[in-house]
Amino acid sequence: GVQTCALPISVYGGDNSHFENIFIKRILNKKLLIFGSGKNKNSYVHIDDVVQAIMLSTYKKESIGEVFNVAGGDAVSMNELCTYIADILGVDKPNHMPIWSAKILSIIITLISFLVGKPSPFSISLIKLLTMNGALDIKKINKILGFSPSNSNTLRGIKKSYFEKK
Repeated sequence: GVQTCALPISVYGGDNSHFENIFIKRILNKKLLIFGSGKNKNSYVHIDDVVQAIMLSTYKKESIGEVFNVAGGDAVSMNELCTYIADILGVDKPNHMPIWSAKILSIIITLISFLVGKPSPFSISLIKLLTMNGALDIKKINKILGFSPSNSNTLRGIKKSYFEKK
C-alpha cells in the first residue's frame, strides 16, 4: 500500500479550494505576506496526480511496504509562486515580512484570539508551514511504480487549473 502525506496547501486543482483560498484569493485581496526571503522551495502536486499515485500503489505489488513522495516534479519558491499568480491577476506581488516580526505578530494575535474565545487565524505553525523547504524527490515512485506527473510544471499546472477557461 501507499502512505501519502500531502500538506493541504501543496495540492492544487479539482475542487480543492484550500490552495485557492490560501494563495489566489489572498494575493488578489492583498492579504498575503511572504515571510522571510521567500526563497524556500516547495513541491506542489495536482489532485489528478495524487489519484494516479494512489491507483498505481493499489495495483502494483511493488508498493507493498514502501513509502513514496508524490509531487508534480518541479519545486517552486514562494517568491516564484506568488509573483506568477500576482502577474496573472494583474496585481502587485505580496510584500515580505521578516520571520521574527511575523512570530511576534502571531503571538499577539493568538493571545487576542484566545481572550475573545476564537481560534487564531495566524499561528506560529502557519508561519513554519509557509517558510519551510518542502521540495520532494519523486525518483523512487517513478522508478518503482512508473509514476509520471501529468502536471510536471507546477506554474503551468496552476494556470491551467485556476485561470484558463474550461
